Amino acid sequence: AMIAAGQVVDENAGFFARLWASAQSLVTVRPVGPVEGEGVPETVARMEQAVKDGNFAGAVAEYETLPDAVKLAGAELADRIKGRLAAEQLIDKALADALKAA
Repeated sequence: AMIAAGQVVDENAGFFARLWASAQSLVTVRPVGPVEGEGVPETVARMEQAVKDGNFAGAVAEYETLPDAVKLAGAELADRIKGRLAAEQLIDKALADALKAA
């Protein structure tokens, strides 16, 4: 959904441009893993890889670089990632405090 939100067709596009955009929406090929590039598909791929690696701070950082329309499409996912990040930070703090007290 995030990648689709980043693929905007110009309102002034001609018939063939709109037809091509419609045909492209039928088959989606997107990058995966830690790819380079500044586009939406590349950023989403890095975000996905960061989540798989347990790097929730990195995933949130990638999310924050996306355009607003794409962020809106991925808001629910981002909220879940931010929640997981906050939970892990609380656990880390609790463990550190417990080790200090011991």
